[in-house]
Amino acid sequence: MKKSTKYTMIGIIIFLAFVLIFETTYLFLVVNSYSLSSSRGKEGAARKAVILENIDSLENMIDQFYLFDYEKEDLETGVYKGLIAGLDDPYSVYYTPEEYNKLMEMTTGEYSGIGALLSQDKETGLITVVKPYKGTPSEEAGLLPGDVFTKVDGQDTAGMDLATFVNFVKGESGTEVVLE
Repeated sequence: MKKSTKYTMIGIIIFLAFVLIFETTYLFLVVNSYSLSSSRGKEGAARKAVILENIDSLENMIDQFYLFDYEKEDLETGVYKGLIAGLDDPYSVYYTPEEYNKLMEMTTGEYSGIGALLSQDKETGLITVVKPYKGTPSEEAGLLPGDVFTKVDGQDTAGMDLATFVNFVKGESGTEVVLE
């Protein structure tokens, strides 16, 4: 065997040995990090790996076949919401930061509105007054149960969802809103 061929073979063997050592070390560290990060040990880590693989496969299929534009953040939010929804517990809900801030605003009472309980008919989409509260702008304006809103600040309410309507009528105390 020629010296150059001999050195080439030795170089290839050394290279393969380094690759094998690197891969073995990498796999050992990855498997151990999964085990340490999982409260359920190796079974939990294996399950998480399968879940992540499935999510990755779904994301690849969406990228390949989905016809419309989408935001990756919306997919992530959907995963989080779906995980909590899988509990089938009406008291467990995942909120995005924006949804959480709105919830806190509503529950801490740090906003003003027209002072009425409203509803939206599922079939017609009409937004109606269910009950005007005493001592509020809705009572002062003479709103009655059953009154229907057709416009808010000049915008047609047809096709508007209740949450959007509420955003128009809530704000700082004393702010005016025109309702028809």
